[in-house]
Amino acid sequence: MNQTMGPDGRPHLAAWALGWVGAAVLGVANGVMRRVGYERRLGELRAHQVSTGTAIALFAGYIYLLDRRWPSPSARDAAAVGAGWAGATIAFEFTLGHFQAHLPWSELLRDYNLRRGRLWSLVVATLGVGPSVAFLVRTRKGPVARLHGRNNGQRLVTHRDIELRTAP
Repeated sequence: MNQTMGPDGRPHLAAWALGWVGAAVLGVANGVMRRVGYERRLGELRAHQVSTGTAIALFAGYIYLLDRRWPSPSARDAAAVGAGWAGATIAFEFTLGHFQAHLPWSELLRDYNLRRGRLWSLVVATLGVGPSVAFLVRTRKGPVARLHGRNNGQRLVTHRDIELRTAP
């Protein structure tokens, strides 16, 4: 049996669950760096936006590395992992925020308001689609592969193949 697969041929769910815990640790560390590193200089909103960008970059790299270590055998499995990670992240934030930090629901929802410059939903989206993107990059399927000429052995149509027709 391949060490990256369980007996049913699916990725070790425990490994991906542990991977989510690692992502949560990265997210908390990113938040701490924002608070102690640059929030006072940039202001709360701008620091939130910068922190969102760094979180997306950290999570994208982390998911890529996890997929190399525990590759998903299919796009469906990668999508299931992403959905689980996004759901776990939202549950973690709202449970911890409301019941541990005693924040009102309205304040917790505030970070999801894109119209007000609150970008946290983009982090959750990254966690949700990240495993699928990593799968597509690893298996060379999808639009990235087509741009690089790797589309299941098919030759790509280029500008040289298109006959230009002009009006008579």
